[in-house]
Amino acid sequence: MSQELNNFVVANWYGLLSLVLAAVVLSVGYRSGWLAGKRGVGREVMIHPAPIWLLCALLVWMSSLVAGSIAMGLSGMKIGTLLGSTKAQAVFMLSTYGVSLTIGGLLVYLMNASAPRAGLECKPKSLALGVGLLLLAWPVVTVASVGAAMVHQQMFGPIADSVAHPTLQLLVDNKGDVWAWLLAGLAVIAAPVQEEIIYRGFLQSALLRATKSAWWSIVVTSMIFALAHVVGVGVVPWYAAVALFVLSLTIGLAFERTGRLGVAIGMHVMFNAVNVALAVWQSRS
Repeated sequence: MSQELNNFVVANWYGLLSLVLAAVVLSVGYRSGWLAGKRGVGREVMIHPAPIWLLCALLVWMSSLVAGSIAMGLSGMKIGTLLGSTKAQAVFMLSTYGVSLTIGGLLVYLMNASAPRAGLECKPKSLALGVGLLLLAWPVVTVASVGAAMVHQQMFGPIADSVAHPTLQLLVDNKGDVWAWLLAGLAVIAAPVQEEIIYRGFLQSALLRATKSAWWSIVVTSMIFALAHVVGVGVVPWYAAVALFVLSLTIGLAFERTGRLGVAIGMHVMFNAVNVALAVWQSRS
């Protein structure tokens, strides 16, 4: 092996290992029938029309916006104050997640009672299974992330900041601030629960009901999921959104194949937790 090739392998061992593992995971997934659609519980969402599922997703999403607006109105807080204070952001996010998760939990309970085979149950065993499935999906997501970053580098030059999420950057910049850690905790736990209720529990179910195709519902939901992270406040760069799109594909697939919303939540929580841990660890070097 030439010295140049040896240096390349050493410098890029993580990406190369991820590529090999991703190929193995995809191969096994196809042969086992998970990717080909030969395995799965066949979630039953037909009991409710698609607009009802979609309305539930919108109610959870809008409840967080309304709660945030009310919190800012009652406190007299301005956007500038919110962006400049980790304490203000933490209190703001606690209020929005508190309301949206309450509404989301109630809707999940009601929809699960009327459609018990739609896959909306969330049990500890499902969360643990989700953690395990995220570990299997991690190489695939990593390859997508590295590939998108390489394309960005070729087109626009080197990436200036390795931390591609505003909350992670906030934590890295304020590691001694308890409010920053509270925000990180919300990002690890509250955000995944809220987003999985919206995107997998309700939106993907609405699309499954409308299209009667698991793959179409997974892909379209993932496109909306990724787009939601690149528009508005606190956005991520497009190359990071590519990894989020692939992550969403794996979560959506796991949701359809297991029929357990807890699996989707477990995968998302694990993904966010690992990224927080990596951001903190890398900032120490």
